[in-house]
Amino acid sequence: MRDSSARSPIPRSTAVAAASGNQVLEISQAPLNLLLAPALTRMIDRVPQARARIHTAQGKIADAIKFRRSEQARTWMEKHIRDFKRGHELESIHTGDSIHTEGER
Repeated sequence: MRDSSARSPIPRSTAVAAASGNQVLEISQAPLNLLLAPALTRMIDRVPQARARIHTAQGKIADAIKFRRSEQARTWMEKHIRDFKRGHELESIHTGDSIHTEGER
């Protein structure tokens, strides 16, 4: 088994938040990371393409921020969020977990 730092994209998302220069985004990372880390770890372990897609998206977002290309950063972040949702759906299908939408519980 690999160590968690190699499995989780969380450190990179924290770096992206820091690179943005947005203090609110930086401060929000700790609770967000606590919420997302377990789902990301399961997804990376169970959905073969997840790690590469996360790595690509985070790299594109970081580059866009670095070069002050806000529209490119926004576009890649939107893709990244859609991929997370789809990865979560695939991971849930693989494990047999049910997926609930708002109000279905």
